[in-house]
Amino acid sequence: MALVGNPNVGKTSLFNKLCGLNQKTGNYPGVTIDKKRGNFTHENIPFELLDLPGINSLYPNSKDEELVVNYLLNEQGDELPDLILVVVSALNIKRNLYLLDQLRDLDLPVVLAINMCDLAEKRGIKIDEKLLREEFGVEVVKVSARSDQGLKELKDLLLKAHSVNEREPGYIEADNRDLLHQFSKIIHCKNEYRSFLQLTQDLEINQKEEFSKLKKEFIESNKIEVRKWKINESILRYKLIGNIIKKSVVTDKSAADDFTTKADKLLLHPVFGYVFFLLILFSIFQSVFWLAAFPMDMIDAGFSALSGFVADALPSGYFSDLITQGLIPGIGGVVIFVPQIAILFLMFPYWKRADTCPYCLSD
Repeated sequence: MALVGNPNVGKTSLFNKLCGLNQKTGNYPGVTIDKKRGNFTHENIPFELLDLPGINSLYPNSKDEELVVNYLLNEQGDELPDLILVVVSALNIKRNLYLLDQLRDLDLPVVLAINMCDLAEKRGIKIDEKLLREEFGVEVVKVSARSDQGLKELKDLLLKAHSVNEREPGYIEADNRDLLHQFSKIIHCKNEYRSFLQLTQDLEINQKEEFSKLKKEFIESNKIEVRKWKINESILRYKLIGNIIKKSVVTDKSAADDFTTKADKLLLHPVFGYVFFLLILFSIFQSVFWLAAFPMDMIDAGFSALSGFVADALPSGYFSDLITQGLIPGIGGVVIFVPQIAILFLMFPYWKRADTCPYCLSD
């Protein structure tokens, strides 16, 4: 089996729980930079599990993402998995389901594990796994790698024989399906979505000169707009996922009991919210001017002492005046503001949010 998922969904943590290994984990993309292999046995049946690097979609933006895409698209590979275990986060399921929908079109058996379901319940997020199972045609189970919740159910599910149900290609417009079918025949690819991915991007598995030439001729002769095909795929998939999410995911803030929601009820209160807002601004103002005064005084005293020391060490003259009354005070006048700027930046942390479009996920 191959373990696949977006970065930061607890994929490697689930791998550790299943295989009993201690792999490297962390809250940033690219932690798993190579394929990790593990084994476990359930009901006397041995399983071999590959933990692949986290990816946002089957359009790679880095070397580790490209490793996963090449692995999954290589039909001739000896290690093509019998089953793909897709891990998504219950806290950000809409974005995670894009990758699931892509993998579903590779015609490989897929099992969906919804991780962090315990945290989602605390935030009032309710997910209808039965409806997801019907919509995507894959087996679905809720788990929590942190608390071992649902792990036995997941293992029992993996024992089943998983079939792949064919479905209409929802990633391409009807007018372009004949062209894609022709390209699949030309390159002798059984799965048309694999052909689609090879047609719309340059991957390691199709870098042969003969293939590149054939692909270029096909694109030019049929006047295919590759970028438009990719953008349309994104639009079509997110439209489908959006409709599924509306039916299968319900967020009830009144039922949430996590710390963040409790804090929001107070901090975002129609009346008290303004009070807390003013208190926060006042605290920032005081920190910038009062707290920063101590290091600023030290810097000012340090540069004054340095200027006096240099003045005593150098003979009187224009050069001495340039150093002691120009250069040193000038640098000091800039450095003295560093504490204020540093405190201000600490008070206003910057959260980087990637665009939801899978083609805009790079830095």
